This record gives sequence, structure tokens and C-alpha cells, in this order.
Amino acid sequence: MPEPQTLPPVADQPISVVLLAYNDDAHLESVLDAWTAELNALGRTHEILLVDGGSSDNTATKAENLCARLPALRVIPLPLPAGIGASLRAGVAQAQFPLILYTTADEQYQPADLPAFLKEIDRVHLVSGFRRWQPVPFLARVLSATYRIVARVFFDFPMPPLPGWLGWNEYLYRLLIRVIFAVRSMDLNCYYVLCRREIFSRLPIQSDGTFAQTEILAKANFLGCLIGEEIPITYRPREGEGRRTDWFADFNRVRGDPDFSSVALAPFKAAEEKDTAPIAG
Repeated sequence: MPEPQTLPPVADQPISVVLLAYNDDAHLESVLDAWTAELNALGRTHEILLVDGGSSDNTATKAENLCARLPALRVIPLPLPAGIGASLRAGVAQAQFPLILYTTADEQYQPADLPAFLKEIDRVHLVSGFRRWQPVPFLARVLSATYRIVARVFFDFPMPPLPGWLGWNEYLYRLLIRVIFAVRSMDLNCYYVLCRREIFSRLPIQSDGTFAQTEILAKANFLGCLIGEEIPITYRPREGEGRRTDWFADFNRVRGDPDFSSVALAPFKAAEEKDTAPIAG
């Protein structure tokens, strides 16, 4: 049996936080303040990249105005309404540090969950969250238990129980992706992910919409990247207008013509370059 892959430690390295914004004017300042406080508490070099995906409200202007008070903040405005995948592609392309955490710029996800992800990243290339906010219904518990028993008895593959419930649509979507792309992740639409920046040099994001997270997991799995166990996180469903959730066109694009070409990332900024990098504290 081959030895498990050992990765260089990266958990204490500088981090780029990519926040994906769309019509987030109402809560943007409190979200950015929360992320700033969490990153300052880590005591390391960091940057916050706020990608505005063509909001129709005052999100981009408010973010620009906050840059004077939040020196680690950079704003990346996209000229037209853009899906979450297009926003993520733009943010990843400009991230400068060895670690990338990407999530949305609303109140769905909490900065306080970041330390749990940092504890896992030394062992893997990527670790994502599981949105824990609903109890698992009885029928889903029965189906999950049956699936785990079959996997254990016939394939000697232990599987953990569902940590929470995301709805039948998400459940069926997970089964489809498991069959088509062999991805074992249980929450394919959780946009709270910590990863090593290096994986994106071989993993161009083709999806413009919400399928981008599934695409990243599928491609990382195909490339042999180590994907950590999902970490249950606090989740608050978004209130108000969000992005469109169309995914089928991106699904067909990635399934029919997956792109693994090289990607030009932003110049790497080392930890010792403290004269130019945003400093925590």
C-alpha cells in the first residue's frame, strides 16, 4: 500500500480571504468588521478581497469607502451582474497568499469557524464546511443508514452519518454528483472553503454560477488533491435577494469539456514582505 501523501505545513501562513458580494449593502460593514477582527486575532499577514458581482445596490461604493478604515481590504468590482463562479474566479486570480478562504460577504457564514479549518489544512489541499442548520428527517436518516451499511458490508468503506439536513433537492443533487464525478462530499453548495492557493494553478474555474463549488471539488478529486472531511459550521440562510441558482449549463460544460489548463495567478507575496502586505493587528 502506498504511503499517505505528506504536504508541507501551511496552517500558519498568510491568508487571502475572498468575500463574494452581491447586493450586500445592508450588512456589508458589520461583515467586514467581523472578518477583520477574526483575522487580526490570528496575528498574521492577511488580505480581504471583496468581489462585487455587479450589485444593483450600494455594495461596491460602500466597500470602497471602507478601505480607508480597513487597510487589508481590496475591492474587485465586476462591471455586469455576475454569478458566484465568475466572482470567485476573479477573486482567486488576485489572491496573493499561500492560503485562500472563500465565502460569501453576507451573514450566512461566520468568521469564527475559520480556526477549525486551519487545524485541518496541514493534512490536505482543501477543506470545506457542511451547513448545519436543520435536523435530519426520519426518512433521510433511514436512507443514510442503509447506504452506510451497504458501503461498509460490500465495499468495506465506512461513512459518517449526515451531520445535518439540507433538503431533498440537495440530497438528490449530491447523489447525482457522486455518480457522475465520484465526489463524496455531502454539502456541495457550501461556500465556506479553505484551500492552498497552489491548487488553482491547475484548476481553472469554468463555471459562472453556483456550480463552481461542485466543479472545484470534482476537479480537485480528479487531480488527486487531498480533500479533508467536511467541518460542520454555523449557517444562517440568506434573507432577501440573492444570486440565481442555475447550474445545469455549467454542469454540462464541465462534464463535457473539463479544462485543466495552467492558470496565471497573482504574483506570490511571501510572509516576510511586511512592508507591502497588509499586517494583522
